[in-house]
Amino acid sequence: MANEIEKVNSIAIGDIEKISGRTDANIEKINALEFVGSQDYRSHVFTSSSSFNVAAGGGGSVDVIVVAGGGGGGTSDSSGIYKARSGGGGGGGFRTGTFTVAESTNYTVTIGAGGSEGASGNNSEIEDIDSGSDFTSAGGGRGGHGVLHAYLGNAYGGDGGSGGGAGILNRNGTITAVVAGGTDYPVTDPVQGYHGGSSYYDGSGSPWETGGGGGASENGHTDGNGNAGDGAVNAYADGNNATYGGGGSGFRVTSYGASFAGGDGGGGRGGFETTTGTNYSYNLTGVAGTANTGGGGGGGDGNFSGSAGGAAGGSGIVIIRYVDAAVNASGGTEATYTA
Repeated sequence: MANEIEKVNSIAIGDIEKISGRTDANIEKINALEFVGSQDYRSHVFTSSSSFNVAAGGGGSVDVIVVAGGGGGGTSDSSGIYKARSGGGGGGGFRTGTFTVAESTNYTVTIGAGGSEGASGNNSEIEDIDSGSDFTSAGGGRGGHGVLHAYLGNAYGGDGGSGGGAGILNRNGTITAVVAGGTDYPVTDPVQGYHGGSSYYDGSGSPWETGGGGGASENGHTDGNGNAGDGAVNAYADGNNATYGGGGSGFRVTSYGASFAGGDGGGGRGGFETTTGTNYSYNLTGVAGTANTGGGGGGGDGNFSGSAGGAAGGSGIVIIRYVDAAVNASGGTEATYTA
């Protein structure tokens, strides 16, 4: 009899409220199992400093990603003390968070510029969104300089969201690899990236590599000497995965002539020089990190006429998204998508 039926397909009758006529979005739980359907999102992508303006929807929730500017490859030029090969810059700090926004409130968004040759990247942030505090990511550390004589400290990679890779120390023709230690470890809390790699020299003249910069998801040299760390993946912009905060790769001296690619997420490749006579070639200058990814700049070698040093880091990016019906806001480049 009907009153003797307790379960249908193992679901207790008392736990079935009314499935007929209700959408998935309205059915929260059956036997403590959540129904998760697709959502319509609106995103705001900021590639330059501006503001996120909330008109209505106070108390609504927004997801954010904040990526700082990448560090520049280390200084390496044709004069002074910086004639040796330099390390790659670290990727810009990468952070995500979820916050409640207030109605009729404008939140200032700052996009950090990438560091120039020999300089760390700049911070990106959303002001006052974190319970009245700024939500900030730290700029990537500069690559270690390529230095002559005894300026060891300058050859360390710089600290930052991710640390820069180490340069080479040349003491009157004696080449010394530099351990990526010193200041080359991200000290941000929470962690926003990883440290750069050490430089490498086997004493024979070839091969040798300067340090690759750290990325938002892994250390420099995770994939081998001179390689940069890869960045982190996020889909807030349009529902498709994109990668941010890759490190810049180090300079490479090799017998077969190929530079290291930068880390996934906008990192620039480093310069290279072959050592084989008949195949001798070089491309000494590092390549800049990609704009609005927070990628670090590649390392270079300035021990030739002209400047062929480390390259600049890429600028950062800020992305804010929310369920489209929950908040009414403007700012940046807007897009809608279902995920």
